[in-house]
Amino acid sequence: MATRACQKTPENPIDRLKHERRGVTYADLLLKPDDELWEVIDGVPYLLATPTIEHQEVSVKLSRFLDESFEGQPCRVFHAPTGVFLPKKNETLDETTNFVIPDLIVVCDKAKLESRGCRGAPDLVIEILSPSSGARDQLVKLNFYEKHGVPEFWIVDPTLKTVAVFRLEAGAKRYGRPIYHDRTKRIRSPRFPGLALDLARVFPPPEKAVREPSATFSTARTPRVRKAKPKTLAPRPPARKPSTPKRSSARA
Repeated sequence: MATRACQKTPENPIDRLKHERRGVTYADLLLKPDDELWEVIDGVPYLLATPTIEHQEVSVKLSRFLDESFEGQPCRVFHAPTGVFLPKKNETLDETTNFVIPDLIVVCDKAKLESRGCRGAPDLVIEILSPSSGARDQLVKLNFYEKHGVPEFWIVDPTLKTVAVFRLEAGAKRYGRPIYHDRTKRIRSPRFPGLALDLARVFPPPEKAVREPSATFSTARTPRVRKAKPKTLAPRPPARKPSTPKRSSARA
């Protein structure tokens, strides 16, 4: 991943030192290829990977539900690639070194919306984890949104089917302990009184495993059938010859 600025490095040593300390700006990102999406956080650029199908399914469902929830209210829902600019004081959008593209944002202050995106912290930021961005979303962006005062930040995990909710309490500068919700819960927010997100509408139920019927064996013993032994006939006695009468030796 490239980490250098896209603009030509100034030849003047003082200007070059300022350029290196400043880091990459949004104006530098405009020089990237049109088919690439880049973010820059504290002057460090990050290339965004193409989202997965699971990622997009969750994003579409969340966007649809939030649109329904905020219908008729000043809050508006935007999805990527709508960008968020978080410039320092007196910085223009081109000069800022902080520009991110969250998966979803909710902006209730119309004054923050410009043609190129949202200038300032949205009321709600949602990041959906992907294999390529999970570590950055949960570490770099979590600290980044906390630092710039994003009042509510959700981390959605399509694999575990959970949502971790981080909130800034009134006057706090750090997020409190996250609240975890699974697909059996509803997300409610004190910042959005009418919001009650049923996660069963976002995460599909787990697929049931289809098992092939297994052969059943009976434990009952099958009675053994004894084979009848063949009868053996007793040998016949030898036939007797007919006896002849003996002649008498006495003469009459």
